[in-house]
Amino acid sequence: MKRKEIKAFIRQKALAEMPEVIDRIDLDRITIEPKKRKVFNFNFGDFIKFASGIIALVVTGFIAYNAFFSDNSNLVLSTNTEVLGFQTITAAVLLDDAKLVELSYSAPLEVTELQMTTQEVMSIEDYVGDINPYMHLMETIINDNDSVKYEEFVSDDENYTYAFSYTSTDLSKNPVTYKVYYNLSEEMAIGKIKFGEKEFSFDAKNTLTTVRIDSENYITVSDESTTTLQKFKYRLYQNGLKMSENDLEIYKVNNNIQVRTRVMKNGLSLNLDVKREFFNELDEFEVTYEIENQTNMIHGNFRINLEFDSEENGYVYRYTFGNNNGGMNQPRGPFMGPRA
Repeated sequence: MKRKEIKAFIRQKALAEMPEVIDRIDLDRITIEPKKRKVFNFNFGDFIKFASGIIALVVTGFIAYNAFFSDNSNLVLSTNTEVLGFQTITAAVLLDDAKLVELSYSAPLEVTELQMTTQEVMSIEDYVGDINPYMHLMETIINDNDSVKYEEFVSDDENYTYAFSYTSTDLSKNPVTYKVYYNLSEEMAIGKIKFGEKEFSFDAKNTLTTVRIDSENYITVSDESTTTLQKFKYRLYQNGLKMSENDLEIYKVNNNIQVRTRVMKNGLSLNLDVKREFFNELDEFEVTYEIENQTNMIHGNFRINLEFDSEENGYVYRYTFGNNNGGMNQPRGPFMGPRA
């Protein structure tokens, strides 16, 4: 036999001996799943939700990016002139008020401390005398931010090369104006602050500014600001002795200037958060306070508006506490002339 015939014989023999199993398979019991086709169901509502989420994420990221990498929008002072003006003018106001308080206050310090430590119950009324001098400062600097102007002008004092004015409005909507004159030498500003007939000298270098009545009576102002917060520390010296410290933060809310301040003296801590309420005629202050005296603490809020005093021929501060309409009057501070 030939090779080809032999291979055919072997294949035929093998197929004959192979068991037949195809007939044993029940094809009806085999489930064949149809091939699934992907169907795209467009839902306009779901699409809008998805798109809105993406847009919100992008916008939020953009706002966060700008808030982090750009200038903080709640900062009040944006130029070197404004920073210098704020420090010198606020220090001059505090120094002037401290001088008037010292001249009008006759009670010995020892008596005052004894009264405060022996009182069984603390009351906000007991601390109005400590708070009131700072309200003149608040009236000078707290305003709608657009109403506060720092404007450079040609110096009309031959002793000083540079000059600028600061203008705001007080609670009675009258203008308040201060002028600052200065020279620059080796990165130091030396000059004076003038308002009405009053003058205070100052020098400023780096982050420290000193405003003086004389060598024994002065205020130092340290600029402790960061990129997101403008903060200043004031130290008041009278007769060469440090009498008090005051931390002050200035910021904007809805373009209105607000102030947080902490006053520390003789173991007493006054924490005040002050904002201005604007009305058609006379504006008011709304003050949130927290007062610590040794181990005692009180907190709450009060309002300050202006009340005309015929004897003074001008306005005084009217303090109103809580909802019971209780309150008291206090001097308004050294504003010049009648303020009616």
